[in-house]
Amino acid sequence: MQEVVRITGVDDPRQLLRYAAIAQLEAVKEATGYRQQRVAANMPMYNKKGGLNRALKDPKDNLLALLDNVILSLLPDLGRTGGLTALAVRLRRKGPTEALIPVLPAAWGREITRRELRDEVDVLNAAAKIVQKMLAVRDNARHVLDRNRDVLHDIIARLILIGAAPPTPHNVEALLLLGSLAGVPSAFEMVDGQLEEALEANPLGFRVWRAVTAVVKLNETDPAAENSIRPWVQDQLKAAEDRRIDSLFPARCLDLELAIAIPESWSPPGEEDWAADALRRRIDNTKASVRERGTAATGLWERACAQENELHRKATEVYLRGVIEKFRAEATDTDHGSGLRWVADTLEHILDRNIAVCDNNWPKTGDPALRIVDEAAQVIIEQRVTLPENIRTATQELFRHALLQNAGVHRRHAVDTLASGSWTAPLVPALEHVLRHEESRTWLRCRALFALSFLQERSRDVERVMREACERAKKKVDLALRESPHLPLSLAAEMHAALFAVGDCYGTVGSEADARRLRRHLDPMLRELLELSSTNESLTRIGRAAAYTVAVTARDDDKSSREMLQHAVNDHQDEATARLCGWALGRFNDDGTVIPIHMIFDRGIRGRRGTTS
Repeated sequence: MQEVVRITGVDDPRQLLRYAAIAQLEAVKEATGYRQQRVAANMPMYNKKGGLNRALKDPKDNLLALLDNVILSLLPDLGRTGGLTALAVRLRRKGPTEALIPVLPAAWGREITRRELRDEVDVLNAAAKIVQKMLAVRDNARHVLDRNRDVLHDIIARLILIGAAPPTPHNVEALLLLGSLAGVPSAFEMVDGQLEEALEANPLGFRVWRAVTAVVKLNETDPAAENSIRPWVQDQLKAAEDRRIDSLFPARCLDLELAIAIPESWSPPGEEDWAADALRRRIDNTKASVRERGTAATGLWERACAQENELHRKATEVYLRGVIEKFRAEATDTDHGSGLRWVADTLEHILDRNIAVCDNNWPKTGDPALRIVDEAAQVIIEQRVTLPENIRTATQELFRHALLQNAGVHRRHAVDTLASGSWTAPLVPALEHVLRHEESRTWLRCRALFALSFLQERSRDVERVMREACERAKKKVDLALRESPHLPLSLAAEMHAALFAVGDCYGTVGSEADARRLRRHLDPMLRELLELSSTNESLTRIGRAAAYTVAVTARDDDKSSREMLQHAVNDHQDEATARLCGWALGRFNDDGTVIPIHMIFDRGIRGRRGTTS
């Protein structure tokens, strides 16, 4: 009898990694009949009876690397999860980078770095080979850099675009390679300029913050980084509040994740705590989303809990109790306000209990969200696809955190862990339950849509659920616009989230056929929303989401996408929308074929009228 996996909270990477590893082993057993002991037979260090199960209580990096090798050899389809080693890096927010860099024969280096980069794997292999060379001669890395300077410039540009594209395992690999390059002596001078330009000008720049976070986490213990990387990162965070105005998706909070990840030695408690200042600015920004303000508030407390300065912790608590009262005072609107109230209630809950992150003990507030999510968690275990008994309860707890957790970093960790565990099909009807429930509020539906897209489960059921979510949101928008030309923020947020979920799930390489089918249903809506948002400022964020979906799901011989993009370049009032559409037109070849996102960089960013700028 397998030991039951337990999740008591989402801030302990050991528990999450144990879940993901055991869930993958259960998938292997179902597909091949190989039980855990038979898998362990291929791992000499863990092949004694019970050895693997004992090691999984606290999975170390070498174990995860071995499991990746064995599991993916037995069940290659699990490659879609990105692997356990990559999950460990995301959860622990630090190395081991070497484990993610493929060890290629040294003699292959010149051929790999000089060959044409035709796809994402070519880019990742070329980057990995250069990083491998630099790490081999760290004290003389400049010679490697100088020999490869021209090709490295192109590789960095493509890594940034792979990292900024709709989510796949390659996103993580690209970001980690960028972080590894930045930590090699002499190479940061090439990485920082391109990252800053992408943050400033690339339409997908909101995702580039993850690359900056990878740079910080992979280099925070290097004394040299405090002098070279820290000042640059500080400058980027100072500019974050202004950059979010033109962001396609500021609610993703990726700049806030960076602020939370800044080490104490770089931004010590007190008057010069620039990382905490960035979080406070977002908390105080009443135009920011509930998701942003909640992530900033809980992140500020988590930083204070991790520091040894008791006076600073007390001062932070006093400040946050004032924030709680402020949020409750602002929570007048029944929809938007319910989200702020949930943030205030959970924040007060963790302050009262003196814990850094809300665990499975949710505050008993009477909020219908708790009941709705509990009902949905029950739906998970009632599906035709039966979850293995030893991961059922843990899957339900992770599901709750994926929707209810206000600490944005850890909410994403819950989603990543569920995706990595691979038992995602039973989660789809549970998320649909949340989306369709008549008492669900906008903030909860937005989180359900985000989770649905990042699970990367592309079944016909997912396609239907996303299409219906877009149609329901559009009906609400139409009804509201009949009463007033100014659309409420909550309705704009839901429409934006539904469209973005479509782009994130179906804008990846390999999902073109699914995208084509879904776009046949959504194109009239996308065209109308781009048109409406061009003359109505309250629909600006909806226009950006519609443009994003069109841009990333464009297919070969796709006249519809090309026409919508060109029309927006010429006529859309929002410069960020027009810029995105102009950039996306760079995906189209003259013969109607569409190139991958990582190849757009050498075509420039097009201006409003479609000319290269």
